[in-house]
Amino acid sequence: MKVEREGIFFCLSSPAGAGKTTISETLLRDTSVAVKRVVTCTSRERRPLEVEGQSYHFLTKDEFMKSVDEGAFFEWEEVHGNLYGTRMADLEGPDDKLMVIDIRGALSFKRAFPDRTVLTIVVPPRPEDLKFRLLSRGTESEQQLEKRLETAKREYEMFLGEPDKIDYLIVNDVLPDAIAHMKAIIEAESLRFTRLKSSFISEVSRF
Repeated sequence: MKVEREGIFFCLSSPAGAGKTTISETLLRDTSVAVKRVVTCTSRERRPLEVEGQSYHFLTKDEFMKSVDEGAFFEWEEVHGNLYGTRMADLEGPDDKLMVIDIRGALSFKRAFPDRTVLTIVVPPRPEDLKFRLLSRGTESEQQLEKRLETAKREYEMFLGEPDKIDYLIVNDVLPDAIAHMKAIIEAESLRFTRLKSSFISEVSRF
């Protein structure tokens, strides 16, 4: 019997290199996890192995700003000279949605949809682990790396500044454990009693 409720926005956020993309991609390949990914937009260059429409919707800056002017985005921002945003059209439908999103965007969802948004932060066990993971990607110069770390510091300050908006924190020390924790969060939140429609509760409790 299908549980009747509104769709949930599962926002998965972390500093760059903490593992949110790996966690989300693993869950999306798991057929037992009933979530759909919201593919966000970016103006940055596509990296090796990234796929258009799966990793991101890759737009030029002109295309991105045209969509902004048309009111197509729920939220958007500029990070390190690149534009990132979530389109309103990609949020429609009754399905539970998984969003890999920065902390500012995740907080925007939590403010706009407090009852439908589950915000999970992923962090490495130690700050130095973040630097090591970024270095191991081999995609950033030393100057870019320092900018990433400075951004991570601001992001930590941001989510610590609004602890009432954060639902869960996952320490990504052992990756399979972190994935299992996120899967458990999705399963538990999908069954939360306060999310159920009153008509469904009445139906299943009728004698």
